[in-house]
Amino acid sequence: MKNMKLKVDGMTCGSCVRRVERALAQVAEVVVRRMDREGAEVEADDDVEAHDLIAAVRAVGFEATVVAP
Repeated sequence: MKNMKLKVDGMTCGSCVRRVERALAQVAEVVVRRMDREGAEVEADDDVEAHDLIAAVRAVGFEATVVAP
């Protein structure tokens, strides 16, 4: 398992946070450990790549970047 931290741009309310959290949780083998308006900390299986997480966030209308492993 590996940990990743994402910065998510554009989340302005609790509904935005929940939408992104649900999108990340839909990625196979990903557990969201912490989520707030700044971004997310996730634990993912070794075969999950950063681009998988970024694509999930983009699919619900936000931009994301990996800021730390």
